[in-house]
Amino acid sequence: MTADRRLGLAVIGLGVVLIGVAQWIAPLTQPPLYDGVTQNLPYVWLVPPAGARGGATGNAGTTGVDHGVNRLVAIATAELDPQAQLLATSGALTLPAGTTSIKFSIKPVLPSTLPAEGHIDGNVYRISVTNQAGTQLSAPASALVTVVLRSPHSDTDRTMWVDSGQGWQKLASQDQGPGVYLAVVTRFGDFAMVAPGAAPSPYPTASPPSGVTASAGNLPSPPSGSEQPSATDEAPSIGVVGGSPAPSVSPVASDGSGGGGGPPIPLIAAIVVLAVAAAGLVLWSRGRRQSPTRRPPAHRDAHRR
Repeated sequence: MTADRRLGLAVIGLGVVLIGVAQWIAPLTQPPLYDGVTQNLPYVWLVPPAGARGGATGNAGTTGVDHGVNRLVAIATAELDPQAQLLATSGALTLPAGTTSIKFSIKPVLPSTLPAEGHIDGNVYRISVTNQAGTQLSAPASALVTVVLRSPHSDTDRTMWVDSGQGWQKLASQDQGPGVYLAVVTRFGDFAMVAPGAAPSPYPTASPPSGVTASAGNLPSPPSGSEQPSATDEAPSIGVVGGSPAPSVSPVASDGSGGGGGPPIPLIAAIVVLAVAAAGLVLWSRGRRQSPTRRPPAHRDAHRR
């Protein structure tokens, strides 16, 4: 056995021992998740049902105008898994003459009215897009301005509805994954996910937070509709909100525990050990290939001398 082969076998043995030690110190109870697999966080309610989490957030921003064309608009609520998002590409909005800036906001609100069918599943989000003078803006369907909402449930029978001052209307919704829906919109107002059937109790399902009343007379009216504009036909994309990065969903940890941070130390140690073991195999096979060959006996071919 050559020195290279002996070294290779020694490295392989050392790797096996280190794997056993790493598993003994901090054993992995389940296979790790592949990168990119995400897990939805619990839904955050404006008016939480019993046992649910409250504290739904909103967001707001301002963007500029270049030569009569709006800059990119991308805004999302502040949860780690955003529950409401608005996406509009440059030039997607119609701007009245004299527009110098655009204000946009997403705010969870109590509904002043309810849809004619089904029941609201989750929060109602008021999405407002205006110029600096407060004039409501809109966009044609070809501009592909997009609203994304999360539902507290992963059922696939939800649809997005909007109340822009003319009553609740159903939108063509696209299922983007567990509990996430997308719709192309032409106007803004109050948006909500609606599930079929009657709700267990009238919305909201719990007492409003302190200082918030569910009386329709004390709620602000939804913004009125606006005329259809014309705009550049571009696909939406996520960008910045008034010069700041838009919130995004963070991936779960690679150890399968659902927590934050990088992979655990035992997993890193196992990867290192596997690399060492692979190197040992290479050395061992190299030594095997380079083992010396025997010389023929001296008496062979002696009759030819």
